[in-house]
Amino acid sequence: MRIIYGTMLLGVTLAVTLTSGCDSDSLYVSVEELNFGETKSRLTFDIYNANPERKEISVELEASEEWFTIEPTEATSAAPAEVVEPDYDETTIEVVLDRKALAGDPVKGQIEIKGRRLKKKRIPVFAAPPYEAISLSTETLNIGGEENYLEVLVKNVNKIIDRLDVYATPDSAWIDINRTAISLGKRNSASTIIIGAKRSRLTGGYHEGQIIFEAAGFAPKVMRVSVFQPYQAIVTSNQMLDFERNERPMLMEVWNGNAEFQQLNITASVSDNWIEVLPRTFSSAAPVTSIDPVLEQPVVSYDKRQVLVSIRRRRLDEGSHEGYILFQSDSPLIAPRPVVVKVIKDEDGPDTSGELRIEDPKVLYSLPYLVDFAFGLTNADGDGFVAEPAQLTVGAFENKENVSALVQPVLHRGAARQLRAEIVLDYSIGMRLHPDAMDEMEYAATELFLAGLPEEALVGATLYYRDDLSPERVCPFTFDHHYVAEQINAIRDTMIGSFSSGSRLLDALRQAAVRFDRENINDEERFILLLAGSGDTSSTETVDRVVNAARQRHVRIHVLGFLSDLEGATLMLDIAARTGGVYLPVGAAEELPQVVSLIVDRLEANYLLRWATLKRQDVSVIPGFSVAFTSYPAAHTSDTPFNPSELAGDVLEGRLRLASSRTGDTATVLLRAEYIPRNIVRMRAVVASPLAFTVCPVPAANSGLIEHWNITRSDEDDGTVVLDMTSADGSPLPFATFGGLIRFDFDGTPSTGTPIFASFAIDNGIEEYAAGQHFIVVE
Repeated sequence: MRIIYGTMLLGVTLAVTLTSGCDSDSLYVSVEELNFGETKSRLTFDIYNANPERKEISVELEASEEWFTIEPTEATSAAPAEVVEPDYDETTIEVVLDRKALAGDPVKGQIEIKGRRLKKKRIPVFAAPPYEAISLSTETLNIGGEENYLEVLVKNVNKIIDRLDVYATPDSAWIDINRTAISLGKRNSASTIIIGAKRSRLTGGYHEGQIIFEAAGFAPKVMRVSVFQPYQAIVTSNQMLDFERNERPMLMEVWNGNAEFQQLNITASVSDNWIEVLPRTFSSAAPVTSIDPVLEQPVVSYDKRQVLVSIRRRRLDEGSHEGYILFQSDSPLIAPRPVVVKVIKDEDGPDTSGELRIEDPKVLYSLPYLVDFAFGLTNADGDGFVAEPAQLTVGAFENKENVSALVQPVLHRGAARQLRAEIVLDYSIGMRLHPDAMDEMEYAATELFLAGLPEEALVGATLYYRDDLSPERVCPFTFDHHYVAEQINAIRDTMIGSFSSGSRLLDALRQAAVRFDRENINDEERFILLLAGSGDTSSTETVDRVVNAARQRHVRIHVLGFLSDLEGATLMLDIAARTGGVYLPVGAAEELPQVVSLIVDRLEANYLLRWATLKRQDVSVIPGFSVAFTSYPAAHTSDTPFNPSELAGDVLEGRLRLASSRTGDTATVLLRAEYIPRNIVRMRAVVASPLAFTVCPVPAANSGLIEHWNITRSDEDDGTVVLDMTSADGSPLPFATFGGLIRFDFDGTPSTGTPIFASFAIDNGIEEYAAGQHFIVVE
């Protein structure tokens, strides 16, 4: 029995041993080793149950080192299905190498795989340098078309080293780095470097390069760098405008210098509000290359545009100032072009005593005892200040004494005097070659300028177009602005034909200036509007003679420049500045309304202040005046005194003037007051004319004095017409005032040599003139 028992025990022990032994065949591993080498960071292998006799196996995977990880770390695999081809239940194991956790020599580790009743398996794992330590905040850097420099963060991301020396090497000369050697401490130590583009080494277009960041024993990092270099196309005649203490505007030229761009639309912006640029927008066509027929060499012509730069000195504090103008195209492909502007201001800071500034004041003295101040008003920014005279408060001063309450000064717009203007138009070869410019010139004259003048303004026109012909009068001074416009619009069809040549600009200006007489300077507001393309080539007159003729007659010359001719523009700017006018270049047709309005606004911002002094002694009197809108007044004191005894005259004698014009089949006469005595509440005119006419008062908006008076017309049997004009409310006209009274419009014109009026008289015998008031009429 014992023997049998012992045999049974041995059998059980053997069975248990066989059942619990290590199975080396069921677990299949697809690799014998994993070698990451010098570059790889991720490897995979498969495991599965290869034994159809084992229903399922489960394993655990363990990494021997921290520099790599396993996913998943557990797996279960069922027995392969019984088909023709075995279908294994595979699990893919991913092994990830952390190169940031290594440094120095190659390394070795292992993966241990174990499971119940399975023989352990070990897979060797190898890795070799270079390892990783360098990290960049970006691997691509786009500098763009405007930025020059950008920041990049370089970091040590290695987990085991305490120091990292990085060297940055660009592959292109245009890449700029503020430093190429970067020393970093232990993990997460970082440093910022500045990377930019040396744009002076770039041509226009898109450029690419790279920077290699290297550290010994570690993998390099490559940063790709790209930059767009705007094309150089905008060219300026000046890189800097230094005004110093010069108060005149300066001219410069801007043009398209790149033939690859058919047209540039350029806008000028300023860094500071004390810099003023005109025009602000303009276009310039691409340069054109042609062959000079004489030299037989290529010649490049550029579409140059004039730009006028002015300084608003009232916006400056005392000292030296610097700003800039930036000329930019509407295309992002074009590089902007800056021009530096410098100026010196000697005076103290901006005048903040009031909102008005008195511009170009002139004092005029006339009989009887009249003091007239003609002046312009601007706001604090230098723009023309336009207001109704009744909105302004004025003061009159004599030897610094306020005499306003005694003399009761009267203020009118400058146009209250007879406004007389001559338009001078350039049809010479420069404009002939640019028909669009001629269209713009005629549009500016007929549709913009004439439309901005009061109806009672006398306007004439002159043209010049050939060097061998004198300038021609287009039409004489007339009140009929529609007629002037018609004559100008017909010039190309009826006056100049198809041929033009050299410019006689100076001859035309002097002829226009001497058409203004010297006798009525105090009674008229006068100016010439020159619309021109280029300068002078063929005149016999000089700039000085033109300026002297204009100044002797108190004629301002305003200029609109339509073509790019820097020499000619400089000449025109000089003439305008010396006569008290302005020169304005026209950049584009759409700017014309704004540009012309600057001239019209200057006319509307002119004023005339008058009073009759009560002093009669043989003494020297220095007059002055003040004017205010809502705040502290602006003031001016003349440096030209007057002697009342030299201005003696009959204060009871009023002066009236007839201004007439004949154009086409119509005629117009304007009756104006040059001086009104005290207490005038009625006027009576007796007139006769061979032509039928209508009568209307000059509107108050055009500085008329009696728009609201009652006017009664009586056609007498003897052919005369009696016009009885009486104050509607009995209020007299202001003493010493001036302005328009009534306008006569005639049907037809009398024959040559026949006066419009056969007779014109003021009835000085009416009872309202009992104090001795009376009027004389002059033409």
